Amino acid sequence: MGSDRSFASARVNRKPIDLFGIIGFESRWPPLFSQNRLKRALRRSRIAALPAGVRCGKTKSASLWLSCIHGRGGEANGANGGVIRAEAGRPPRGRVGNLIVLFTDFGLHGPYVGQMRAVLHQAAPDTSVIDLFADAPIGDPKASAYLLAAYAAWFPAGTVFLCVVDPGVGSGRPPVVVEADGRWFVGPGNGLFELVQRRARQARDWRIEWKPERLSASFHGRDLFAPVAAMLARGEPPPGRPCRDDAHRRPDWPDDLGEVVYADHFGNAMTGLRAAVLPANAKLAAAGRVLERGRTFSDLPPGAAFWYENSNGLAEIAVNLGRADRDLGLAIGMAVEIIC
Repeated sequence: MGSDRSFASARVNRKPIDLFGIIGFESRWPPLFSQNRLKRALRRSRIAALPAGVRCGKTKSASLWLSCIHGRGGEANGANGGVIRAEAGRPPRGRVGNLIVLFTDFGLHGPYVGQMRAVLHQAAPDTSVIDLFADAPIGDPKASAYLLAAYAAWFPAGTVFLCVVDPGVGSGRPPVVVEADGRWFVGPGNGLFELVQRRARQARDWRIEWKPERLSASFHGRDLFAPVAAMLARGEPPPGRPCRDDAHRRPDWPDDLGEVVYADHFGNAMTGLRAAVLPANAKLAAAGRVLERGRTFSDLPPGAAFWYENSNGLAEIAVNLGRADRDLGLAIGMAVEIIC
């Protein structure tokens, strides 16, 4: 049944409407909806009336959740002069989930994350918001890019990532939307999405042209990026044009970064190196220490320093029952050398 999923699109007053994105997604296929639920969803999207000729329900093949009176793939005249069309195939790319993920260097203290959440709640009230990182490397889009690429891979296609590590806010750096393997990324075009794009099988990017009525010079996360993330979560297209240049790309950055890019709550130091690309017998040298590879903490005695592949695939330096940042003197930006 997976290859026979369907979606519905509509045009109301010549404006394309993605009914799949408006109504939302349920884990089972086909996602079936009652007529009343569809009407409520259309009202929330400011569509005055349900287009005529639409029926909801389960067909014999269980493949269509919306269809028209003319049958699968047909069209029916809709209210307000619009047309609604049901088409066979997969749902529009990126419209599968109803989830926004926050990735910022704002920290959890202060008003910044809360203000962005308030914008998201008003603009996309039915969307769940997940805090992934609020303590990404401060003002360091390069280190953050390697973290983001490693952790974004665990979220389903359709997830919208609202990412703000933006030391150049208010400057000429471009605001961008990136789609990579069906996931959406909104934020500054300062290299933050470089590794996400580079490692994706398929990627597209847009320069954001939409502007709010009020755009502060220092908080684009709240005023620009959060509203755009909400638009994508509602199923709307990116509000801009495809990027015409590579101003937001950083082709000179390495595929894997031999530096500490993050220190977690336990003092473990994540690197920008993917463990899978390192030889099985590789050692890491950092802060004057040469570290052997270990499988997990309990395999070594208390106080022993080592590196291991963390749960997200990055090479991470740790001290069993200790803190690598304190005990080894590690900090973000410190070099990590591979010794084979």
